[in-house]
Amino acid sequence: MKSLFLFACAALCISLLAGCGLRDSAKEVREVRNAMEKMATELTDAIETAEQQKSLSPDEVALKALTALQEEDLVALKKMVQPTLALYLDEDFLNYNKRNVENWDGEIIEVRYRKDERTGLPQGVAHFKNLGDDRILVHILDKMGENWYAMGGAFSFEEITTEDFQQLDTKVD
Repeated sequence: MKSLFLFACAALCISLLAGCGLRDSAKEVREVRNAMEKMATELTDAIETAEQQKSLSPDEVALKALTALQEEDLVALKKMVQPTLALYLDEDFLNYNKRNVENWDGEIIEVRYRKDERTGLPQGVAHFKNLGDDRILVHILDKMGENWYAMGGAFSFEEITTEDFQQLDTKVD
């Protein structure tokens, strides 16, 4: 149902663009149509993934996302983030963020919870790496509706003290 809606929206956009001056160039119309179809397909895939993701715990989402990042698997990573963000993830994003999972042992140590200061949404704070000197690296997850999503918050990774982490909630509000 959602896929049909997205495809209809894409078709409407194409027809509107075609009526606004692109009518003279069949090549431009094809390019726009192809771009819109690609976007509709990616959104449909992201929505279907979000539906499947409802059963995943924050620990599972964090583990899958960090593993995808460590393996430089952009397709798998896109399945763990919010559908709108998935459209913008690219190789540059992977290259910039993979440094956070260097020398990571593949384990999620613990997940604690807080509210995002800006949005008030629940966030999971996944402790996955000890840095030494009482500092740890955490990955931020956002909860939207029933689903947990990776790469949450303004900054997806934070370096915090163990004491600050221990002050976070052990359960989601």
